[in-house]
Amino acid sequence: MHLYCDPASTTGRPLLMLIAELGLAVEVHAISLMAGEHRTPAFLALNPNGQVPVLADGDFRLTESGAILRYLVGDLPTTLVPTDHRGLAQMDEALDWFKTGFSADFCAGVVYAQLLPHFRYPDPAIQAAVLARAKEKAAARFEVLDRHMLAGRPFLCGQAMTLADLVGAAMVTLGEGVGYDLAPYPNIQAWIGRMKARPSWGMANRAFEELKAVLGAAVGA
Repeated sequence: MHLYCDPASTTGRPLLMLIAELGLAVEVHAISLMAGEHRTPAFLALNPNGQVPVLADGDFRLTESGAILRYLVGDLPTTLVPTDHRGLAQMDEALDWFKTGFSADFCAGVVYAQLLPHFRYPDPAIQAAVLARAKEKAAARFEVLDRHMLAGRPFLCGQAMTLADLVGAAMVTLGEGVGYDLAPYPNIQAWIGRMKARPSWGMANRAFEELKAVLGAAVGA
């Protein structure tokens, strides 16, 4: 199998962590979003949407990160995907929560709005107002994550790490690129600490760690 992804991206990092966790034989091809490699004719032949990631398994293609995560797990015995009906539904609920509201309010509204030029408004006053509103909405999301979803449990769905933790931790730590303060959220801090303590975290997030200095410089520009 071949995985085409940006290893520093929020969609790529959970996939790389899963590959490391399960020791999967997947050949990873780095596609740099910053260099525009997702817009080349060769990549568009893989995914006409011009988006990463893409998984190629022979002539079979998948182009959405959630579907790729499930496909890579397959029938392998792992606690990363609950086997009981309610546990599986709880994991899917957490995945949907991160991929919809949290992603929009925090990833796009707070982080990308500061890092990526095409997310910014040319009028500084409008940009400041929109960013302030996004930070309010994101703070409400973090309150729910800290006070409810992670209250009294080490991981999002209980005692075992699942695919939801891989995705959620990648999104939350995206805030490190803009110096987002997690001090008000002790349960989130402890959860991220547990995620970062896994050997797979360092392997999967090496490119992101290298990029954070660049991200910080972009915010200050």
